[in-house]
Amino acid sequence: MSSDVLSIISTVKPQDAAEVGDDLSFLRSMEREDSGPVTEFGKRLWLAIAEKKVTPTRTERESGLKQGYITQIKQGKISNPGSQIVRALADYLDVGFEWLSTGRGPMHPVTQEESTFEIAQRFAQTQNARQDAIDAAIARHRDVVSMTVFEWITAFDVEARRLEREGVPRPEIVEAERKTARRLANKRARVVEASKLVVAEIEQLQAEKSRLDAEKAARFSPKKHRLPAPQK
Repeated sequence: MSSDVLSIISTVKPQDAAEVGDDLSFLRSMEREDSGPVTEFGKRLWLAIAEKKVTPTRTERESGLKQGYITQIKQGKISNPGSQIVRALADYLDVGFEWLSTGRGPMHPVTQEESTFEIAQRFAQTQNARQDAIDAAIARHRDVVSMTVFEWITAFDVEARRLEREGVPRPEIVEAERKTARRLANKRARVVEASKLVVAEIEQLQAEKSRLDAEKAARFSPKKHRLPAPQK
């Protein structure tokens, strides 16, 4: 087993020991060249995890990701995570956002100064820019050595215009529509359930009324008297 894997296991905290069993096979497989991450982003992510000496499970939990997300990255099922996910991973693993996202810049920024991308992204977000356009720009320019703030903002704008031409709705609109649809579906379900209860109650009252009517009719119906036989 490689020193990187051993160093991760040896420094696992007691409260994380239960995770090692789940992650040990992952760690062992990662040290084999033919089973390592298939994407450049996956390789950088694994390097950052190994350097921080934490397990993938802990990384997922502390970054707010669903369990198994890093495994999907390692297998190449997820090759282009959104910038918000990359930001969460970079913050937890203490690496540069631009380095983890694109491979550019230092792995560990010497200063706390924002990169040109971060400045451009912050400006774009203040202008209500499309998050999917920002993600698309990152994917399109991963191999570019360096870009200025203006070039990043231009790239965001180009991708936003392309998405609009293709008729792709803004993600926040899609999410709002989904939430509205879910609320309407829940309300319909509650109305249907309430209607069923009302119908059942009406049927019960009608059955009770029919029973009472039958009892009343039986109680007050005239009794039949047999006439005495005529005397001879």
